[in-house]
Amino acid sequence: QTTPAWHSYNGSEVLEALGRERFERLYRFRELVDAGVRVTFGSDFPASGILGALPAYNMAIGATRRLPGEPMQGAAEQRLTIEELVRGYTID
Repeated sequence: QTTPAWHSYNGSEVLEALGRERFERLYRFRELVDAGVRVTFGSDFPASGILGALPAYNMAIGATRRLPGEPMQGAAEQRLTIEELVRGYTID
């Protein structure tokens, strides 16, 4: 299980520590879903802050690969659909 809030992270600190090539390999959920892997999502509260407890907030991040109001940090090709994210929060 993971929280989609991490799909956009972890910003410049992680990019600097890992380098672009490794950073782009973080949170490859599109590849997992396409391979038929069941993915589940949930909250990482309190580590992700109060907004991290909100499924709609996390699903927006999983669909856009960015924090609201921020530039994209993660690999755009790894975005998930809202349907896939809802499934990960419910059925799976």
